[in-house]
Amino acid sequence: MNDKDRINGFQREDLDRLKKELDANPDAGRFKLRAKNRWIDGAQSLNLVSSFYGMSREFSARSTPFIQTTDAPTVLLGKDVGPMPMEELLVALAASVTTTLSYRAALAGIQVEEIECEVEGDVDLQSVLDTTEVASRGFEQIRVNVRVKSEASEELLAALCAWSPVLESLKRPVPVTISVKKD
Repeated sequence: MNDKDRINGFQREDLDRLKKELDANPDAGRFKLRAKNRWIDGAQSLNLVSSFYGMSREFSARSTPFIQTTDAPTVLLGKDVGPMPMEELLVALAASVTTTLSYRAALAGIQVEEIECEVEGDVDLQSVLDTTEVASRGFEQIRVNVRVKSEASEELLAALCAWSPVLESLKRPVPVTISVKKD
């Protein structure tokens, strides 16, 4: 295969096949994504991402599960062996914007040479320990800055970035339920 058979790191043939499959069977695009977390000590916990449902079938385990530690910086009494969960949310947003831009640009035939996404959020972490519930919980504001090397216009690139599912999930309320079972 040569360079004309690839766009933005995707094989054009594979991208076209995936698009046709999803167009023919929209339910195949309905995924159930899963993550597990186990507390270790203090602010430290271990995250596992392995199984998921998608493309109309169950994937019980990836060949190599993704394992990551989250923690807090020492100033917040953590051991600083991994990012904080709120930082993970920013990572997910940056990765989603970048990946979405890459996919959508490729589908539109737009060559992208480079994408860099920086995300910054304002949060009052006092809310974790505040018993008066005065402090705001969660991010108060998030700023996403994307730098792209491409011949496409900034307006078009911004429109492609806006398709990010993580961005959309953060912009609108998503119902979340919590169930606690005591051992």
